[in-house]
Amino acid sequence: DYLPALVAGYELAREGGLPVQAIRKNKYQVLIKTLGNIELDTQYANTVINMLLMNAKQKIVQQDTLSLYAMNTCIHEVMENYPFESMEADLVHLDIAYDFEFQGESLLVKHVLLNLLRNALYFIQAEGKGSIQITTSAHGTFHMLSFKDTARGIDPRAMHKIFDRFYTTTTYGTGLGLAFCKMVMKNLGGDINCSSKLGEFTQFDLEFPKINPLKLDACRRTKSGD
Repeated sequence: DYLPALVAGYELAREGGLPVQAIRKNKYQVLIKTLGNIELDTQYANTVINMLLMNAKQKIVQQDTLSLYAMNTCIHEVMENYPFESMEADLVHLDIAYDFEFQGESLLVKHVLLNLLRNALYFIQAEGKGSIQITTSAHGTFHMLSFKDTARGIDPRAMHKIFDRFYTTTTYGTGLGLAFCKMVMKNLGGDINCSSKLGEFTQFDLEFPKINPLKLDACRRTKSGD
């Protein structure tokens, strides 16, 4: 509650030439971002807890509570809320001119995207190279969201394990992230698949089922209250 006011007071005192203690620029930037980082870390901790519970329950989407959401809106909200470090945001390139609506829980889909983004940035930092490309398209009976990074790639010997629970190759991971992603997409009537070439790229393709036009109109009328 008080930190924003303290930061604002410090700025005013410094601008007014008052004898305030100097704070190193990098430390000051950390201080300014502290509240946002705490909030995001708390959300991530809650997500891990929810993933544990959802993995135990096996059922994570209640079909009678599904609503319509625009994919591009979800993507932009994830990009706006992610705690990028330094120039990390410049590594993410969006090719999302094709927008589509999906029926589901937007919070769960956002957590899927956050998990993929977090993993990709981890490996880009570890490798010291790479970028991320997020693309939307239509593919047969599905809308497609492709998430590709050009960092480390995945060892072919590990490919069959990546969606298994408790399997992880990161230092921060729980081994539940990709298993959670798989469960979300399956429960939405879609799927998530991975292709990779070691040393070159990793790509996740998320399939969202196209909604019958009549059902889509009915959902829109319900959403608008008509």
